[in-house]
Amino acid sequence: MAFKTALKERVSGEIPKQLPAVPIGTSIKKIPFLTVLAFFPFRVVKKMKIAVIGTGYVGLVAGACFADMGHDVICVDIDKEKIRVLNDGKVPIYEPGLEEIIAKNKKRIAFTTDFDDAIGKSEVVFIAVGTPPKPNGGADLSFVENVARGIAAAAKKPKIVVEKSTVPVQTCERIIQVLDGNNGGHNGDRIKHSVVSNPEFLREGSAVQDFLNPEHSLGIYDS
Repeated sequence: MAFKTALKERVSGEIPKQLPAVPIGTSIKKIPFLTVLAFFPFRVVKKMKIAVIGTGYVGLVAGACFADMGHDVICVDIDKEKIRVLNDGKVPIYEPGLEEIIAKNKKRIAFTTDFDDAIGKSEVVFIAVGTPPKPNGGADLSFVENVARGIAAAAKKPKIVVEKSTVPVQTCERIIQVLDGNNGGHNGDRIKHSVVSNPEFLREGSAVQDFLNPEHSLGIYDS
């Protein structure tokens, strides 16, 4: 009950008095668990710079809603045609209210194929790429792992990496392994990223409202 109350207060724009503000850059390990649940990623005290990798249903809704909350968002996709369409002010999927939100926040949301540039400009990186089924029925995590490798290669300072794709349990551990295994650091300094699991539960036709009024909590990992 306390969690749901905190979320409702936070979504309405009010800061729950019993939960302290969390400065950007604070280690995940040092943040009280309920504070993270209540504040992240729906509303935060400070405007954040966010990259969303993948502009499918989940990624595009997330990016648009974050921009509507006042954050600076860069949505990234390898599909040049999709990015062209989005930059022309059109939306490749239908979701009530989504096109209007993007149009209203065009100064806060950008669409690009430049992965490295988006990583460099962001504090938080959301992974929202596809996880198609494999022949054995399991989820193909190759796209998720490729994004993690790209983050490790492009980041010059620590990032909060948020796994938002539809994935099996323990995928965060795999992302941590990939980040660590490909993290040579810059100028000889190893970079330590934090990893968060924030699975999405969106229904077609009400995705925007589902995003802004979540019914599920998130799990937290730290690499």
